[in-house]
Amino acid sequence: VTIIVVIGMVFHFRSSLLIGGLLPIAIRMTFAMMKAWGLPANIVSLSGIVITIGTMVAVGIFMCENILTHLNQATEDESTIDTVYRASSEMSGAVFTAVATTVVSFLPVFSMTGMEGKLFAPLALTKTFAMIASLIVAFTLYQLAP
Repeated sequence: VTIIVVIGMVFHFRSSLLIGGLLPIAIRMTFAMMKAWGLPANIVSLSGIVITIGTMVAVGIFMCENILTHLNQATEDESTIDTVYRASSEMSGAVFTAVATTVVSFLPVFSMTGMEGKLFAPLALTKTFAMIASLIVAFTLYQLAP
């Protein structure tokens, strides 16, 4: 469903596939981080992934749209790889800041104790893992985007 919406909004099939490809890779990385931390895959922790899907797609859209804009404005003698690198480097600071703001906003949740901490910490941790995974995928996969 997400890929269909992205195709309709981005109007570029290859970019839509790239954005849609970010989701399964980042979610797999999230599960790997959950396993490494010993975090169970229960309904609360899985809801962190579901909540983060919109943000993961947004990261992909921002990166792809900037890359497409730079590719459309590039001159004939400019290398495609250099253009993609310049475009993704231009967006990386803003994308990192947006994701870092979201991750930092969960710091109070990690300080909760008792029943509240047990209830909300898995969600916040899973969401943090998913955000970090989306950054890793966006900063590596979109460097190879032409």
